[in-house]
Amino acid sequence: MVQLELTQSNYLMGIIKKNAQTQFGKKHNFDEINNIKQFQEYVPISNYEDYNEYIEEIQSGKKFVLTVDAVKKFSLSSGTATASKLIPNTQTLIKEFDKCISVWLFNLYQHLPQLLNGRAFWIITPSTKPKEIEGTIAKGFDNDSEYFSPLKQWLIRNIFAVPDEVAQYCQGENYYFVLAVFLVLDKNLRLISVWNPSVLIILLEKIIYYKNRIIESLEIGHLKVPEPINYVQLKLLEKYLKNNSKRAYELKEIFGLKVDKSEIWSKVWPKLTLISAWDSAWAYTPAMQVKELFPNVMFQGKGLLATEACITFPIVNTEYSYKYIPAFTSHFFEFENTQSKEIKLLHQLETNCSYEIIVTTGGGLYRYRLNDIVICYGFLNGLPLLQFQGKNSW
Repeated sequence: MVQLELTQSNYLMGIIKKNAQTQFGKKHNFDEINNIKQFQEYVPISNYEDYNEYIEEIQSGKKFVLTVDAVKKFSLSSGTATASKLIPNTQTLIKEFDKCISVWLFNLYQHLPQLLNGRAFWIITPSTKPKEIEGTIAKGFDNDSEYFSPLKQWLIRNIFAVPDEVAQYCQGENYYFVLAVFLVLDKNLRLISVWNPSVLIILLEKIIYYKNRIIESLEIGHLKVPEPINYVQLKLLEKYLKNNSKRAYELKEIFGLKVDKSEIWSKVWPKLTLISAWDSAWAYTPAMQVKELFPNVMFQGKGLLATEACITFPIVNTEYSYKYIPAFTSHFFEFENTQSKEIKLLHQLETNCSYEIIVTTGGGLYRYRLNDIVICYGFLNGLPLLQFQGKNSW
């Protein structure tokens, strides 16, 4: 049985002790906090607007504002419900994301070892906005693998079907075209992991739309991009392409078949084993469309991961069954009951109750409302199982 209360308390006290001498820590008497109850008494529940002044100070170059860790970059939130937000990203927060995603991947490969025998296409970050530079700190990651430790980055890049450079050097239609080229290049693709299932649908449509241009690119080993691109950047991308006339011939044969789209995709990637994407709330309909296009491929719904924090991730029980568990070793969680408005901790959640998530992270967000609603739908080895329901409408 997992010791949820102790694990969560130890995490929180570590964050409080570490950041006691920051501007935020001094204002909220971190050096006097010895338990969760005191933390809740001294630190009010917050929204993004409560951090505006702190973020401005960090942008101006001030240190020890929210965390003793330096802010490496600002991550841009996806902005699905509101305008995009600048989320401070520290080394501690990166480690928290790494821990959550690594547990998910270990469980996935443990139960589906055939995934190890081929390549994977991942879009790890929920937000795909381009990197921007303003002030003293960059906004946005250069590539998705930055969510991992250096060793894991090296390992991951060796199984990525699409080079990191695509996101760095390509925009607009070139981005979709080059993604499409590298996606169809390897028929041994085993895993597709995206956040928004609509993104995958768009990519499949782009593959069909650009199929002749893609085949020509593979035949000659030169990217026939639809829009102008920097020559040096183009050559950096083409070093991964080479000449693939055999694959070009296979694709020409496949796309010439008069069959359903689902059969087309099963021939393009005959060994595709798993597709991972959001499938709840607003993502339900596009997820069902993806399942129809890949009827013989296992579909795993994503857990809840925000730019600010990992909330839940799926754990495979059997080959075709999974549950969503909280990332209880990555952050400190509180939950506001949507009916009674009582604040509960992870070990206090009750089945069939809906809660709004409040999170404290190593990135400098304390008792922060995510505006995400989850329902507790059961327990697994003492861990509450949480299903995303949608955004808070207030």
